Formats: sequence, C-alpha cells, structure tokens
Amino acid sequence: MTTGEAGRPIGILLIEDNPGDARLIKEMLAEPGKADYHLEHADRLSQGLERFLEGGIDVVLLDLNLPDSQGLETLGKVRAQASAVPIIVLTGLDDEITAVEAVRQGAQDYLVKGDVDSKLLWRALRYSMERKRSEEALRKSEEKLRQLFKSATDGIFTLDLNGAYTELNERMLEMLGVGSKDDILGKNYFEFFNASDINTAIVEMQRTLEQGTVMHLEYTSLRADFSEFDAELTGALLRDASDNPIGFVGILRDITERKKIEAMKSDFVSLVSHQLQTPVVGIKLGIENMLGGLTGELTAKQKRYLQEMYEICSRNHRLITDLLNVSRIERGVLSADIEPVKLREIVDLALRDYQRDIKKKGLSLNIEEVDEGAVVLADVDKMVEALSNVINNAVKFTDKGSIAIRITDEVTSKGKYGNIEVRDTGIGMSDRVLNNLFTKEKVLNGPPTAGGGVGIGLYIAKNFMEAQKGDITAISVVGEGSTFVLRVPRERRGQSK
Repeated sequence: MTTGEAGRPIGILLIEDNPGDARLIKEMLAEPGKADYHLEHADRLSQGLERFLEGGIDVVLLDLNLPDSQGLETLGKVRAQASAVPIIVLTGLDDEITAVEAVRQGAQDYLVKGDVDSKLLWRALRYSMERKRSEEALRKSEEKLRQLFKSATDGIFTLDLNGAYTELNERMLEMLGVGSKDDILGKNYFEFFNASDINTAIVEMQRTLEQGTVMHLEYTSLRADFSEFDAELTGALLRDASDNPIGFVGILRDITERKKIEAMKSDFVSLVSHQLQTPVVGIKLGIENMLGGLTGELTAKQKRYLQEMYEICSRNHRLITDLLNVSRIERGVLSADIEPVKLREIVDLALRDYQRDIKKKGLSLNIEEVDEGAVVLADVDKMVEALSNVINNAVKFTDKGSIAIRITDEVTSKGKYGNIEVRDTGIGMSDRVLNNLFTKEKVLNGPPTAGGGVGIGLYIAKNFMEAQKGDITAISVVGEGSTFVLRVPRERRGQSK
C-alpha cells in the first residue's frame, strides 16, 4: 500500500476552485479500503503554494484554470515550487489537449473530470507517486541507482543510445527468463520484442530522444525461450551532468493478469449484451405490430404511450448493438463478409429507422444519386451500421434545415471508390472535436461542442469502414453543419467489377 514519507499517511494537496468538483474528489478519496491519507484543499493557487511550503505534501491534484492563474502557467508555478512532488492535472472533457501538453511539461498524469472514479483516482495517485520517486532516484548516484534496481518489484533497465542493454535488475532478468546479466548485457532491446511491435517502439523511442518526453508503451514481450507475456513500459532519457542524452532508462511491468481481466470484462459485456438484445428486439417488434394495427384499433393516448415505448426500445437497442460492436472490435474478432451491393440499397436500409425522427423535427431530406446504380464491394450489415451512426448524429445535432445524402464515385491512386456523402445544417463541430471524432473516448452525451462528446458510434463506424478496406472522413464548421464521407471500394486490384 502506498504511503507518504516515513510511512505516514499520504499528504494530498487538492487545488480546485469548483466546490462541486472538490466535493466529488473528497468523496472518491474517502471510499473504504484505500490507503491512509491526509487531504488539504485550496481554492486558489496562491493559497495552495502557501500550504505546500508548510511541508507534508506527497502529491498535488491540480486544476489548471483557477481564479488567480490559468492554463499551463499554473503548472509552471507549481513545478517551480514543488518540482520533487508528482502533479496530477484535473481537466474537463473539452481540455484534454492542454492536459496532454501538461504531461509533456512535467505533470505525472491527468484525469478527466466526469470520467474518473475512486479506483482510477487512487490508481493515478499511486502510479504518479511511484513514477516520480523512481525518476528522482535515477538522478542520484550510481550506488543508489543500484539499490533501487535490487529492491524494485518491477523490471528496471538501462540502454545505451543504440538500444543495447547496459544494466538491469533481478526482476528484469526474471521477467525475461535470463539466467544472469552476462547473458543479456550488450544485446539489443528489440531482440525481446514481438516483431509486430518493433516499429511502434522505435517511433516512441525516437520521440523520447528528440523531445525528452516520457515514453508509455504496451507491447508483447518475448522471453529467452521465445514465450510471450504482455508488458507495460515507462521509459525516459538518461542524461549526463551536462544534460546530454546518454541512453534510456525503463521500468517494465508484467500486465498479463490485467489483460486477462480486461478480456474477461469484454467477454462479459458481450455475453450480457447478447442476452439483452433478444428481448429488446422482441419488444420493439411487438410495439411495431401494435402501432401498425395488427392488434386492433388504438386510441390516441394508447398510440402516444406506445410511441414513447418504441423510442425507448430503439435507443436501448442501439446502445446494446454499440456495446456488442465495441466488444467485437476490442477482442479482435471483427470480420467483413464482402459482396457486391448497390450504394442506394445501403442508403435506403440505413434511413429506415430515421425517417420518423427526420419528419418529427421538420427537417428536409434530399437524396442525390450522382452515380446512379453504383455497385461496391462491401459488407451490407457493417456498411448500413456505419452509415446509420452518421445519420444518427446528423439527425440528433440538426434542429432546422436539411440532411442531404449524395452517392458519388471517386478514382484515387489506390483504386475506384463508391462514396456516400452525408451533409447536415446542424450545429457543427470545432477542430478540437474533429481531432478526436472517431475515438471511443468521446461519449455521446451532448452536442459536439465544448463540454460535450460525439460517442462510440463513430468509433464503430471507422472500424467497420476499415474492415471493408474503406474509410470515413469528416469536415465541419461550427454553426453551419458537418459533412461525412464514407468510402468503400468499387473494385480492387486483381478483381474485376
């Protein structure tokens, strides 16, 4: 269990001016079963710096935007006074870019307000403190470095600038299945990498060398007997007294058990989603039949209640479908059943569930088939699902105006493509949102503006399009609307149309 200096409770300094956010952090820290700690709270930077001078602080939770200091300047002021103490930045959903830059400038980690829970908060506190302590120890004398090597529970090693091992601890030897240091010193670091991960690691190492950043990487490591295990690496530059790079230092952790737990979680989500999908589909179909008059004439009040139930079932069905799709993507079991299909048929299938909503919002729907009868090579279900997610966003974020769908073709250096373009007159998206548009980290909980997200639907759409050797792109202007383009091959090299 992590403790503060001399075994005392962890001294945590929270610098946060929002009373609601501060209260939530305090509640998460107070959950039972966690480490002993002592919390100090300041709502101004000046107040926090004064408290730090009194001593007893082991870690700082820092909101960058305070009444008396804003942005990265806040981090700089704290680091100037507390350079030996780990700093975890607290950021909003719309400020992750600044948070990442803060990590580059010395913060140990960042947490997104609204996405953090007690477990994640304590994990960040523990890991940030351990990383900071390791960094400080590595700057001390060679003897202290060797003592750290000897006692560490994680693998620790150093490399020269060519990537050859120059030192490693007993835990590292154990993890790699090597009998003695003599059997590995001088060998290249990448000899113990799965071949598929080498290029990524080289890029990260080069970035660390050029920018001085801390490297974080998960990869498949090889043992001396060529067996494999999942590993998590944290790496940094080693510098001489003149601050010139002389090599790298790394901390390696075996995360095989963690990966197993994550796989079990994904399998559980998949299983539960499958079990939920059947009854929801049945209920939805039953309501459709009742609204269609198969069970007799309905009163206006009955129709209204049934329509509300239908809309709730539709939302739940889409949520369950999204969970299943994300589970398949993360488990690497996503496949595509490619066959010739007309783009217009895909458009008609995808629009089927949105015609009522489009009409209800008073939006005009325009469909233009520039390339009439265009046939592409696609997985019908995945193409429809990808397009449905795009149309869903267009309907959700467009309150007036129109949604236009165009079917076109395109010839590139990679071949011929059939395109479906979806243009809306909605609220549009900022460049910051566009940069993270197709990642699952953005949750569909509001408009794609500051403080909101755009959801896992587009993350699914991107993976579905890539599974079909296609892609999806987007452009947008805030206040004017967005345009999405889904591209899928019309023919591939070596295959006639």
